[in-house]
Amino acid sequence: MRKLALLAAGGALWLFVAAVPVFADGGPHVLTNNNGTAGLSGDCASCHRAHTAQATDLLKASMPGLCTNCHNGTKATTDVLDGVQYVPDGSGNPTTTVLGALRGGGFDYALIASSDPARLSYASSHGTGFVAHVGVLTTGAATTSTHGGVTGTAWGTGTAWGNGAVNSGAGATGVTLTCASCHNPHGNGMYRILQTTPGGDLGGTFTASANAVEVQDTPDATNVTRNYTVLPGTLASDVVAASYTADQGDYWRRTYDPTGTTPWYTLTASTTPGLFTTLAPDPMNTGWNGTSATNAAANSGVAPLNTSGLMTAWCISCHTRYSGLNVSGKPSSLQDNSGGDSLFMYKHGTTRAGCEQCHVSHGSNAVMTGVSASVEWPGQPAFSGTTPDSRLLKVDNRGTCQLCHDPTHTYPLNTYIGPTPYPVP
Repeated sequence: MRKLALLAAGGALWLFVAAVPVFADGGPHVLTNNNGTAGLSGDCASCHRAHTAQATDLLKASMPGLCTNCHNGTKATTDVLDGVQYVPDGSGNPTTTVLGALRGGGFDYALIASSDPARLSYASSHGTGFVAHVGVLTTGAATTSTHGGVTGTAWGTGTAWGNGAVNSGAGATGVTLTCASCHNPHGNGMYRILQTTPGGDLGGTFTASANAVEVQDTPDATNVTRNYTVLPGTLASDVVAASYTADQGDYWRRTYDPTGTTPWYTLTASTTPGLFTTLAPDPMNTGWNGTSATNAAANSGVAPLNTSGLMTAWCISCHTRYSGLNVSGKPSSLQDNSGGDSLFMYKHGTTRAGCEQCHVSHGSNAVMTGVSASVEWPGQPAFSGTTPDSRLLKVDNRGTCQLCHDPTHTYPLNTYIGPTPYPVP
């Protein structure tokens, strides 16, 4: 299996969450219930059996089947297979109404409008900048790449690309990824219950990172957590009651409106996109979390400098040699080879845009049909198959790159390209 491509994070964006999906911890995954501080009446039997367990750790079933038995739209409101979230019925169970698309995509289907992105140019400090939008489909499309592989009772083994010491090859082999490799099923108060030291149980030749990365969840002033679908910034308590359609949202926000109401561009008229107005740096790239000084930085002690530093640090806990954080005082390791890795020599910088800006974490439906679609895996023979993998990217072919870049330096200012009518939000 070659699907253990780099996490991108994440993105999320984006990783599945607990059984009550609008909270960092929910359902049987509540930290205070499981550690006893909320009382000694935990619901351990949701996942464990003391005498009749069928899997290791006294689990009643093996992962991922244990997890997808709920996270398939039948019990949890997050369906990680189809990449959607359902409106809860008030007790944490799903209704049949789709609330939105999961920003991490899905393992079988995803709702990423990968073939119809939008881009608007504006004057920036370095010339021409771009603000972009990748919208949401109304009907899921089959995934073309997943983080972890198949969604049956077993995932098999694969390669963790970029894991291991410099010049140690393409990455760890014989790796088996499970849901708990990334998430803490007992709850830990972190963003999307992400493990603070991911990958400790991957097996094979995998080298676990010694750096802990706490990806903190960030509630609002009244301690209300935020929703995990593609609509940025919306409070969990507001989304269910708000007028909201399942195809709203954005897989590509690099600017952020805490109210979740400002569109990705500023309108000067109802049908005309106006000049881009700079908002605060987008914590969506990290799931609304900051770069806490208390976190042990990954990347050999180099502090994460970008606004999405925590998720990048979290991703490179496994994909160690994909790090594009600031190296040797340079703005991006895209221009630096101080690491001396013959295979992962120059990396795209992640100082200003994290892994999850370009990639999703569960599965993408983007298709690769262009002349450069058949890109070989790191250190592998040239691609010889018929269905190129989308590498968890959010846009068809390498349109992901064009949402930020114009290599010709000729694209005019204040120019829009994309679907009509203009996508909102």
